[in-house]
Amino acid sequence: IAHISIPLMHYRQHSNSMSTNWEQRINARQDIKFRHAQKRQLKMQVVGLILVDDLDLALSEFMGSDLLENAVSTLRKSRNVQTLEIIGGGLHLEQRAQSLNVSHINTTIRDIEKLSFEEYLQIVRSTMGERSSHSDVAITISTRTPFITAQQIDEAIDTLALYNTDSV
Repeated sequence: IAHISIPLMHYRQHSNSMSTNWEQRINARQDIKFRHAQKRQLKMQVVGLILVDDLDLALSEFMGSDLLENAVSTLRKSRNVQTLEIIGGGLHLEQRAQSLNVSHINTTIRDIEKLSFEEYLQIVRSTMGERSSHSDVAITISTRTPFITAQQIDEAIDTLALYNTDSV
């Protein structure tokens, strides 16, 4: 079919429709997934991993704190994440992790953005080692992505549980 000039569906918007409010729609969708996950009692052990490949960037100021503290705060706000780990190398990172009361796995990670998904997954698995056997799900975030919210993380975990997928 080269050109379709007839609409396949007509959409009529009601005056009190949520479709004009993006945030309200997203919140409603998240709430529906959360309620379905709760009904099915899908509770998983979730570890939040913060991957630090550039310490200077991780300690850059962002909205009154640094990017590393922002990532820790985001994961702590999640209703699903039980354990936090900071993965990266260096004594200064270890000290910063202690000041944030987060455990630290000392390993060197370079050029995260250049890694394939398989390479990235291998780094996470190898650095987590035996710790990963105690978790059902690993959420990985980077200090390079400061605008991810706890609500987005929770929705991803609910999606993972509801649709029985291995990644989101």
